[in-house]
Amino acid sequence: MHDKTLVSFDEKSKQGIKQSKECLTIMPCVNATGTHKLPLMIIGKSVNPRCFKIKTLPTMYYKSSRKAWQSQGLFNQWFFDCFGPGVSKHLASTNLVQKTILLLDNAACHGSEDVLRTDYENFTVHYFSPRMTAIFRPLDQNIIKNVKQKYR
Repeated sequence: MHDKTLVSFDEKSKQGIKQSKECLTIMPCVNATGTHKLPLMIIGKSVNPRCFKIKTLPTMYYKSSRKAWQSQGLFNQWFFDCFGPGVSKHLASTNLVQKTILLLDNAACHGSEDVLRTDYENFTVHYFSPRMTAIFRPLDQNIIKNVKQKYR
């Protein structure tokens, strides 16, 4: 379904077509060089979506919430279940020093540094300032846009 149609100013949408209320939240995570990509975190509304039964999907970390929004609990689960073990395994396999900096935007759902540092002392979390443009946030530079286009 096209997301844009020609309608007059007094109409909200074309008659007979309902607006899609489908909603997803995605969270990509890669290292600076792009050589290690963690499974894409996807948050949807359904606990067990029907589409997962039909097709073989790429590796992903799927969770559900009522409005398909990220929460502090979901972020902490991702950090301790996916990010910490995945990064530690990658650093060990490539014989790199076990030190990591995770760069995040300043969303409230990302929690505090103290909670995220409990199991991984060598992991440091830094937050971008609220007014930082997409030029300095690497995943905002067309990567997320391309994922959205492929999804649609």
